[in-house]
Amino acid sequence: MKEKNKALHIAILIIGVIVYLFLFMITGPLAKDSLRPYFGVFLQIQVIICALIVTTNRKRGFIVDMALCALNLMSAASAAAHGTTTAFTAVLVSLISAAILFIIFTFLDKIDTQSAELAEQYEQITDSNRTMQETDEALRQLAYTDGLTGLNNMRWLYEQTEKAIQEKPEFSLLYLDIDNFKYVNDTYGSKIGDVAVKIYAERLSALCQNQYQFARSGDDFGILLTDGQSKTDILTLVEQLGEVFSKPVSIQGAKFNMTASYGIASYPHDGNNSEELFDNAIMAVYNAKANGKARAYFFSQG
Repeated sequence: MKEKNKALHIAILIIGVIVYLFLFMITGPLAKDSLRPYFGVFLQIQVIICALIVTTNRKRGFIVDMALCALNLMSAASAAAHGTTTAFTAVLVSLISAAILFIIFTFLDKIDTQSAELAEQYEQITDSNRTMQETDEALRQLAYTDGLTGLNNMRWLYEQTEKAIQEKPEFSLLYLDIDNFKYVNDTYGSKIGDVAVKIYAERLSALCQNQYQFARSGDDFGILLTDGQSKTDILTLVEQLGEVFSKPVSIQGAKFNMTASYGIASYPHDGNNSEELFDNAIMAVYNAKANGKARAYFFSQG
């Protein structure tokens, strides 16, 4: 687009110069007397041509205009020296034309400068907004991501539960806690414990994939079941989760297999909001642990 505009402006410059010089020749010393009544019109056309040239070509056009005005001025001055009666008017018109063109150029140059400054400010504002958006997105990602495993955290799952309440007539929240995980940390150290959590997180990711929304917090995991799963479906999932934790884990010579306790709270029977659902699901986990661990407990069981 810029290249097309540049070519158009140059074409205007060339055509304008040609027309200007043609008018200069027919109004010069060799002009026919029959054309003299039209000299005023010709001069106005020359001024308009110069204005068009400087408007479209800016600095380059202004330089060309000054050269054309100088040519006209020299011709008029030469005619005045030979006593031509209209020459003084021509000199005055040339000087006024040059002054007008200078004003036009100065005004346009100021506008161009201001436009460039505004464009730069707009670009800076756009860059700042883009940076702010990227920062907000990064902060949001950080706020909803578990630092150890890269999974979504419980804050994210809490918000997903809020959305489910608005969109689903009923659903379930499954909360699980790895049994005796404190023993792993106390016996093998927290670094080994962190590696174990990451391994279990990877296994859970492979199991859940795009079927369920799930998150991690400490040695706890939460899974949102929004597809109308029945109690039987949930117990089948619990069996699959049990296999995730029962499969042996070997880390730096330490080998162990774990179990987990599961608590399930259903909307709207076990809570009308996210806070109640999470609290009741965790309460169900405690009941599962109190009844022997490695098992699932529905909050509705009491």
